[in-house]
Amino acid sequence: QQQQQQQQGPPNPSTTHQLAPDALERIASLLLYVGQLSGGQDALASYQEAVSLLERSVELRRQQQQQPSSSQQQQSPQVHTTIPQTTPLNETLAQLAAACCNAAEIYLTDLCDEPDAERECEGFVQKALAIPVRNNSNNNNNNNNNNNGNEDGEPIIDALQTAASLLFSQCRGIEAVSYMQQCYQRIQTPCEALSKLVGMYLPASVDRKDNAENNDHAMKEEEEEEPQAMELTHVEAVQALPGFEFRCQTAKLLLEACACLLEQEESNNDTAHDTISETTTHRPPSQYCARAAVHVLGSLLAENDEVIEIWCLTGDAYRLPGQTA
Repeated sequence: QQQQQQQQGPPNPSTTHQLAPDALERIASLLLYVGQLSGGQDALASYQEAVSLLERSVELRRQQQQQPSSSQQQQSPQVHTTIPQTTPLNETLAQLAAACCNAAEIYLTDLCDEPDAERECEGFVQKALAIPVRNNSNNNNNNNNNNNGNEDGEPIIDALQTAASLLFSQCRGIEAVSYMQQCYQRIQTPCEALSKLVGMYLPASVDRKDNAENNDHAMKEEEEEEPQAMELTHVEAVQALPGFEFRCQTAKLLLEACACLLEQEESNNDTAHDTISETTTHRPPSQYCARAAVHVLGSLLAENDEVIEIWCLTGDAYRLPGQTA
């Protein structure tokens, strides 16, 4: 029997697509692992097959939601008035978006010299951005989100960051800023909480620390508004943060966004604020991105303070205008 199974080889893709959603997702997860361990065309082939399987799984799960079984209807005819915040379909959508991001990143790295690399990368990025994923965490703070979007359906944070990476590689840094602002808004509260642990928290009311008295006054005001330590009140948000390497890349892109904004502000200070989305109140957009980078780096140092690269990036962040160590 083992010899017969070896002779049969890998499963036929046409046969694989006839499996149930759970089986399709398990195979897709294995393909994603294979892609991470591979490189170049081999990794791309694994990611493309995983995307195809997950798209089929999403299609099947949507059919299941639209056509509930008659036995379920008889047992609980009034149960289907509300949909749980996290469903198997929502998890599959998040997995599909992440697979598209992995495929796009291959074109940004290993296959960047391919003739159609830019077009293919844009296609995967747009597909990832178009996948609506609802948030699976209940949070009162709108600035605090994990990898998913809200119930209305937003792109996952991986899609936003991958889109920013693509735009930076195309020398379209100003367009990438809005994506990085959205990324930071998803992880702002837990990053600020961890930054307080290592003494790197910068109050929102003061971006320039040239005047120590004003900064101390702002810190005291924020402490009075929040009597309990942030790191103790946002434990679940901290646990839901993206991984270490992901946030390291987030900090790098925020610093790059800050550099693009500084260049624009120096060349045309009157039009700089009109180009960027209105998420930075009463401060230059470049200082907002610099402050965001400091907090992301603070969250990394709180997790592991033995990575030299993080210390170098922290020094670069504090050298930016308005950020003094």
